[in-house]
Amino acid sequence: MLHALNMFNSPSWLAAGQEGALVARAWSLLQGRELWGDLVTHAPGGVLLLSGWLAVMGGFGALPDSGRLLMLLLHVASVLLLYGLGRLLGCGALGATVAAGLFAVSPLAIAHQRLVVPDNFVTFWVLLGFYLLLRPGAWPGRLAGALCLMLGFFSFDAASAAASAEGASLQSLLNAVNEPLIALGAAAAFANLLRARHDLRAALVGVAGAIAILRVSAGPPEAASALELVIPLCLNIGLVIGPALGRLPLPLGRAACAAVLGVYVVQYAAVGAFQPLFVQRPTSAERAALA
Repeated sequence: MLHALNMFNSPSWLAAGQEGALVARAWSLLQGRELWGDLVTHAPGGVLLLSGWLAVMGGFGALPDSGRLLMLLLHVASVLLLYGLGRLLGCGALGATVAAGLFAVSPLAIAHQRLVVPDNFVTFWVLLGFYLLLRPGAWPGRLAGALCLMLGFFSFDAASAAASAEGASLQSLLNAVNEPLIALGAAAAFANLLRARHDLRAALVGVAGAIAILRVSAGPPEAASALELVIPLCLNIGLVIGPALGRLPLPLGRAACAAVLGVYVVQYAAVGAFQPLFVQRPTSAERAALA
């Protein structure tokens, strides 16, 4: 619901130049005007998936609207996959719920996941790939996981990733501490690294969180994708608080889980982080110009 609210109006279509480029490339491919050389060098996995989607839903409003509807479906699937991945990494049911819930309600994630950009295709395929690889089962599941990771690789656009890292400075790391998710995630990653000698899963998740924090130091958090920033920090938080929630009686544990997410949403609402996402309509002028 948080992701879908006002998703056709905010962020602006111009918020990320990648969005218009990806949609235009996918539509041109359907029209037979796309150069295959350009397709191969610019996120072919995402372009082909988006082209197939537009072939079915192209008449649903403007083309970016159709693309954002696909992003909604991928986002919902990513939340479910993050919960499953959290369970496999040892977060427990309540810890995995917190991890997936933080990912679902973070304005950082919502702002990114609404945009039709290569990062969101990569996030979905990589989450699905790791889930299938870590899930107990026979080799066909692991083969499918490896194929999903390959699709994630072919959905990555190095040019757009380099552009998002522009304007990097160490000051952005200090400013990011005011973002609750990043501050909590950094503390959780440090705690997991301290457990590294005794728990391999905590070590892996802690290292992923540390890399995410270093990524913040290399550029503003709003320029980072969900895969490289929000998801590692959410998993670290879930892995740290999961055992504590699991030791509580189930009704009390559920209440504590709901309270954590509730306080998180209230804090964001208090500082107006949701206001531009849910209220502003910057695409109105862009729709008029397109018409």
